[in-house]
Amino acid sequence: MNVDVFYDKKGLTEMIDAQYYLNICVDAQEHYERYKKEAEDSVVRTEFVTDKRYDLAPYWFERNTDCRGEITEEDTGVYYGFDQENRLRVTYCDFLIDGVGYTSYHPDHIITGLYVREKIDSIKIFYGKVGKPEHSVEYDVMPGLDLESTKDRYTIEEYIYEEERLIEIRNPKYVGKDHYQHIANTYLKYDESGELYQIYNGMNQMLYNNMNESQALTLRTALITEAVTESINLLKESAQKFSHDRLCYFGLYLSNDEFSGGSDPEYYSGLEQRRAKLLEDKKCEYTLWNDTQMQPSWFTGIENKGLLEKLRTLYVYWNLKGGGLYCEKERQDFWQEIAYSFNEQDLTGQVPVTDDFFVFVHWEGIELYNGELQRAIPEAKLSILQAKGLLP
Repeated sequence: MNVDVFYDKKGLTEMIDAQYYLNICVDAQEHYERYKKEAEDSVVRTEFVTDKRYDLAPYWFERNTDCRGEITEEDTGVYYGFDQENRLRVTYCDFLIDGVGYTSYHPDHIITGLYVREKIDSIKIFYGKVGKPEHSVEYDVMPGLDLESTKDRYTIEEYIYEEERLIEIRNPKYVGKDHYQHIANTYLKYDESGELYQIYNGMNQMLYNNMNESQALTLRTALITEAVTESINLLKESAQKFSHDRLCYFGLYLSNDEFSGGSDPEYYSGLEQRRAKLLEDKKCEYTLWNDTQMQPSWFTGIENKGLLEKLRTLYVYWNLKGGGLYCEKERQDFWQEIAYSFNEQDLTGQVPVTDDFFVFVHWEGIELYNGELQRAIPEAKLSILQAKGLLP
């Protein structure tokens, strides 16, 4: 695929020439077999991987807080094809099911056509030198080559350098729009040796850090203590809201989004009177662990910005190390430890709680039968809860 270089910096923040990019997509569809053959015939080496491993966009994995897939001898159904110059030419199912990308290289641009079951899905063009693009345009036409429905389905990135280092990535389509601050700008920072050190989005939220395992462990240990202290303060605040009743538990709910900020975890209180009513109605013990049945009327989250920033730093490290599922498991273990330490605190005289008061952590899909939910509760408290028939 060869295209005329089209780029109007003055008009970029307003609108790209949608018809121009749609025409490229039409050409990509009409000449699918030729572009496919050109790319596949150039491949001299193939790599199978466990998950997405390469992307032509600068620092794609770092700024998306994601880890690279591993190279494997097994046919995973996800693979990359490289030419004799070690350039990426074929991308198979690395991000989109049944998606195949064919890439061609030209003096002033690189273009990839992404196809799904032989139908053009999108094209992406990097303008400028190989390895140092000036800007890119991605134009999405799925499910059809129709200008009216696709004219706004594009993404632009501008790459800004300082002394040969990429220091900012700007998406002019979203600059100045309040709801898109997080993707409008991305800022890259380097250490004294010139290595990439940190990346932040337009809301000054960390996306990447080069923290090592030892530093991460030190931070995790310190955060256990800080998070317990913060959780106790939130419990006291909750108790003031319910001065008419005693608290029988304090629940910490983990969302599926590790970067949701102050709402993760979400804290809520269980009231003694409500639990007594459920027991009177002979509700099963599983109901007692259900926040909707307990009808908590007050939710809160951590608002300490310093603590939130450190938590995000740790979450970023976990996500970069092992991906979303790895990070999710690390977060669960981390907050279970916090809840366990919280349960060991003597709250006598500090907060009006029942003698069987406990703290627990849960998340969507948690299994009660395997004891995962109870893992945050010390043996002494577990015995009390079991004796009262409050545990499954």
